[in-house]
Amino acid sequence: MNAGEGAIATVTRSSERERVERGAALLSERRPDWYWNVNLSDLDIQSLKRCVLGQLYGSYNVGLSELNLRAYNEDRHHGFDAYAENYSREALLVLTDEWCRVITELRAANP
Repeated sequence: MNAGEGAIATVTRSSERERVERGAALLSERRPDWYWNVNLSDLDIQSLKRCVLGQLYGSYNVGLSELNLRAYNEDRHHGFDAYAENYSREALLVLTDEWCRVITELRAANP
């Protein structure tokens, strides 16, 4: 079994913040101004099309490929893990909140 596969992830706000900030930094390296292309009102971490990678690359899996990340490991490390069965509802809300926070902060800093 791969890391993160088949078990409910334990989540803290600080751990999710670190993961999302890592993911945002990677996106900023590979795709400057990416945060302007994510519709926050449509953001759904559980959706392979409406998650951050889905909105940026057309689908979660294409995004992983473009960023050279592996599912169940590196995706989780960067806050991109969209597999809802790995998370409680509360954890998914925290992950979504952290992506919204980071995107909002990047937009404010880069008008």
